[in-house]
Amino acid sequence: MPVTKFAQTSPVEPDSKKNSRDIARGTAANYGGFVFRLSVRIPFLFLAGMLYGETLFGGYTFATALVETVAVSALLGFKRSQFGFLEQARAAGDGNQTLAIIRSCWALCMLVAVSAAVLISSVAGLLADWMSSPDIAAPTRLMAWAIPLIVSTDLLLTATRYKRKVRYEVLARSVAEPTALTLLAIVFYLLGWKETGLPLAYVCALATACAVSIFGFRQCYSGVFRAGWMGFSKLVDMTVRSAPTAGYDILRALLANAHIMLMAYFFSEGIVGIYGVAVQFTTLVSKIGLGFEPILAPVVAQLTTWGKPRQMAKQMRQVIRWIMIIQFALVLLFVLYGDILLGLIGEQFTAGANILSVLVMAVMLKSAFAFNDLPVIYRRPQLNLYLVIILLALNISLIFVLAPNFGPIGVAWAMFLTYLVNAVVGSLLVHWLFEVWTISVKFLRPVFALLVSLMVGLILDAAGVSTWISMPAVLAAYGILTITVSLTRDDRNQIREMVRRDGA
Repeated sequence: MPVTKFAQTSPVEPDSKKNSRDIARGTAANYGGFVFRLSVRIPFLFLAGMLYGETLFGGYTFATALVETVAVSALLGFKRSQFGFLEQARAAGDGNQTLAIIRSCWALCMLVAVSAAVLISSVAGLLADWMSSPDIAAPTRLMAWAIPLIVSTDLLLTATRYKRKVRYEVLARSVAEPTALTLLAIVFYLLGWKETGLPLAYVCALATACAVSIFGFRQCYSGVFRAGWMGFSKLVDMTVRSAPTAGYDILRALLANAHIMLMAYFFSEGIVGIYGVAVQFTTLVSKIGLGFEPILAPVVAQLTTWGKPRQMAKQMRQVIRWIMIIQFALVLLFVLYGDILLGLIGEQFTAGANILSVLVMAVMLKSAFAFNDLPVIYRRPQLNLYLVIILLALNISLIFVLAPNFGPIGVAWAMFLTYLVNAVVGSLLVHWLFEVWTISVKFLRPVFALLVSLMVGLILDAAGVSTWISMPAVLAAYGILTITVSLTRDDRNQIREMVRRDGA
């Protein structure tokens, strides 16, 4: 996608302070939702494991990975490239095209999504036979119909994020979806629908999130039914320009989910279920990074479009450090107390404690440095495509080498090594394109807080201190170190300003 540098006197030139404030406020709203999501999602993990068992949960885990990968493919890259198209239309003074762009992208993607749902549902049985995993057929067949719901929700929420309205994303993703999933999983189990309860709950939960996204979109945009359509040639041009981003997003989704699907190839559904529970715990870590994306993506699109790489790098370094600070609290819990948490679901799930420890570090790397690809999208999107092809090949190769020799934990180590390479190469790529760094020595501050707190936990464990004492002691130590070491003066000033504004 070509980048145009506009005159510095433009009345819509990016405001650095406003961008920082928008990122902080948008993320604060997301994390308010994240806390609620956590309070609902954790009971779901425990209830799903206890009520449905590791075998049915394994089938559900496989189907979720497959469906969400296909949904990303059906988005054709517009979930992220659409920001660039909308920003360029606004910068060119053609704001009337906004609804036409959104509407046309949605219609095209929905056509692909419905076709994909029909295909996946039709071949679910054949897929199960090919993988010698009969328990994946039923959930795959049912959950395929969530693909259009995922696509519609993603595109409509992208449109609301362009307006920098994050509240609807929070309502859809953090309130409506997890609440419906948890409650319906219980209701369907009580109705005796044990074989289909989790898949049906998943589809219904995504339908609820889609309904909220429609409401939010209507609040942000008026006259959508009177809006025109993009011309066919223009839509084709946008699709072609979005193709590198689409290819990148598809391969990135494969990279995120291939390990789950390959688990079903190497191991039984029960082992996949144990691995899947560990993966579900790590999604709590990944959501921390995703909390920044709704507002950071349009900010990065704006700064790269207007040719301000230093501002862009500063915003990204700040966000990466914030993500690390928040993530490390969960990393501590899962590394030190993962066996206890998994044991609460069922004794058989404690076998996933070591897997959880490795996976949580892998997901931490992935989530913290995931935004290195954002500026590349708006400068040289094909480079993201080349990188993810290399990473996917590396990941699959590592899984085929490590899984037969080390079992499920070998798959987890394959993920960690892959995301470590991604973090390093992605940072070098941004530096090569923009001559700025998205890494900083300030990252050592939260790392220091993590290591010291981890040491405190290990010492308390070696001394035989009760978990109910050591866990709050470790978190308290990390909290003190975060305030005194990890947070900079600018961080504290922003927090005080936000508190004063909210209090007023």
